[in-house]
Amino acid sequence: MSSSVPSRTMRRARRDSMARLLITGAGGLLGANLALVAQAAGHHIIAVDFLHPIRHRDVVSVQADLTLPGAALQIFAAHRPRWAVHCAAAVEVDACEADPETAYRLNRDMAGHVAMAARAVGARLVHIST
Repeated sequence: MSSSVPSRTMRRARRDSMARLLITGAGGLLGANLALVAQAAGHHIIAVDFLHPIRHRDVVSVQADLTLPGAALQIFAAHRPRWAVHCAAAVEVDACEADPETAYRLNRDMAGHVAMAARAVGARLVHIST
């Protein structure tokens, strides 16, 4: 093989280095920092959050309630990410114990909606939980 012809691995690495990356919970500590690092690495960021719209330069900010059936699929279909990192969750332990139904909606149901949406558009999904 000629050295002037890029290998399949090199082509994939180049394509992935500029991948569209959707981050849920992008207004939180983990999601916001991931967005900054991924953007600095050359990724195109779609930042999704319910409470805090993201105001980074060159970041697509989407404010949405991913606990609603169909909301995640609508966002994934519109933006077609190659990768998604699900960082959104209820993190206040006392609040989760006081209202377990809301905790299940935020930590179980929302993760399921995001996983199904990622699968529907062929995006690879990483689920992060702190």
